[in-house]
Amino acid sequence: MTTINLRQSQQAEPERFSVKNGNGGFFFSLGILIIILLILFGLKIYVPFAEGRNKALRESVLAENDKLIGLKSLERVVDMQVRLSEIKNNLQLSDGNIARLEMTKLLDHLGGDLDANIVVTDFKYDTEKIVVSFDANNFNDVAKQILNFKKSDYFTDVALSSIIRNENIIACSVDMKIKK
Repeated sequence: MTTINLRQSQQAEPERFSVKNGNGGFFFSLGILIIILLILFGLKIYVPFAEGRNKALRESVLAENDKLIGLKSLERVVDMQVRLSEIKNNLQLSDGNIARLEMTKLLDHLGGDLDANIVVTDFKYDTEKIVVSFDANNFNDVAKQILNFKKSDYFTDVALSSIIRNENIIACSVDMKIKK
């Protein structure tokens, strides 16, 4: 049996096809290279323009901050006046001597009744009542601290208002009345 090749006369067509693919890939790569170069050229022009706008914006922000410095100093003066009036309310002056210093006395009594394993996180008081929030490592420390407050000569009506157990600590809040 003999095989006859009928396509012997068509030789040039596969070569042309491969040359066309090569030329098409070259122009595609050249097109991508031109696009990348245009983008880089555009960035080279845009970056100094953007930096100039950023510098102008920074200068305008600094100018506005300079205008507001007067307000900040005014706020400081008002804050200082509020603090001084609060200190004067806690102090009772008679003939240049301090007759009453309630806040430090209250803090001294509270510090004297605190256990070593307790960390006070929040502290609020008025003339009759004090609310202390503290953290402890375990429930035994919380119980000891509440017992210390109940045995205290300075606090009455000790009541546990909240207790929350977290992963590492126990957060507790206690309401008490101040003995007069």
